[in-house]
Amino acid sequence: MRVIIAATSNSSLEKLTEKLNMDNLDVAVVLSPDCPFTEEPGQYSITIDKRTYDYFPIEYLDYCTKNIHYDYILVCGSNSWYIIGELKKSGIDRRKIVNLIVTEYCYSFLRPSVLLRKIKQQTDAKILITGLSYARDAVNTHCYSLPAVVFAGSDQDLFYDFCGAKEILGQAGGRYKYVLIGIAPYSFHWDVSLSERELIPAYYLAFKDAHNYHVPKDEMKSLFR
Repeated sequence: MRVIIAATSNSSLEKLTEKLNMDNLDVAVVLSPDCPFTEEPGQYSITIDKRTYDYFPIEYLDYCTKNIHYDYILVCGSNSWYIIGELKKSGIDRRKIVNLIVTEYCYSFLRPSVLLRKIKQQTDAKILITGLSYARDAVNTHCYSLPAVVFAGSDQDLFYDFCGAKEILGQAGGRYKYVLIGIAPYSFHWDVSLSERELIPAYYLAFKDAHNYHVPKDEMKSLFR
């Protein structure tokens, strides 16, 4: 997979590459505002995971996308929407853009994985609650006579509710007595992989399923460690 990496800072780039499988990526060029601007592109290089790549100022984003062959543009950083906006202005196919946002890095990339691990560690739980923000924020687990845990969030849909419940229950050895699913009318029409695409890498890391995301499952598998 040949990629261009566009980061809003080198710190964002460093956090991103902790999760990327650099062995599977052919990195054409790395762009960052931390690279000193030069009138002649290609004068700098950057070392990531003991590999050296061409390093361009972010101002050369349009130049690189028009002059370099690539399969995807990996965008990361707290202001990734600015970069994505510039790419769209240049007419870049949105299916070529993968937003690997690292704002609140642990939340964006690791939240489902961390939550799954915490729930699996609560071996006394008898009630599993899934759903959207209503289930996450409005349910008081202390009101139940049995111990309850919540796998729910505002950035979740029925598909990933099912993925989470399937994995949790599959490893629970039958100890759960009840599963509560928080459903709203729009739940049946909301697909996170189509509407909030920047969240899908987090769910892929947890469940190895990108659902309807525009990057095929086998390519997602090669992208991450």
